[in-house]
Amino acid sequence: LYQQQNWSRQLDHAFELWRKWAREAKSRDTTRRLFFHNFFGTTIGMQQRWQAVELGRLLDKLIIGSASLERYRAPHGDWLIRPGNLGCNRINMEEMLHVRLPAAGVRRNRVLAGDVLVSLLAGQHGQTATAPAEIAPASIGAGVAILRSAQLEPGFLAAYLSSGTGLGEIERGLAGLPGHDLTASA
Repeated sequence: LYQQQNWSRQLDHAFELWRKWAREAKSRDTTRRLFFHNFFGTTIGMQQRWQAVELGRLLDKLIIGSASLERYRAPHGDWLIRPGNLGCNRINMEEMLHVRLPAAGVRRNRVLAGDVLVSLLAGQHGQTATAPAEIAPASIGAGVAILRSAQLEPGFLAAYLSSGTGLGEIERGLAGLPGHDLTASA
């Protein structure tokens, strides 16, 4: 866990340096994937250095957002995090909605600080963000998943999921799920 935290800090530092250089660039996610690839290498290289473990075995919780929470739109309430709000390990607050959810929906879809959020929407797979403490209260909508793990550093997990290897895990995990074109093993 210490080594993952160190790598996560290094990735965050490298990413912040890149952001200063290219604030208006539209390829931030591509660059983040390249950083991960440059730090950790290819899938084959990772498999040679690390013990292969199925991602699902390292997760404490995997929650896939419910459909159509936008119908609970309200002037105040929880933030609703949708696939378009995720990217570059950040949550774009500009286009977020407020919702008032029924109690069951609130418990199920609640975002906690340190959760890794990932887009499952076709064309936006691998868009990730780590939930900061100041986002609360927030819930996820359709096309977003929450991943919680005490064994993995959130920044590392987010970087992994947005890498080519992580994208492959997501696509394999989503194959056959109703409403998705890509199994919840991711």
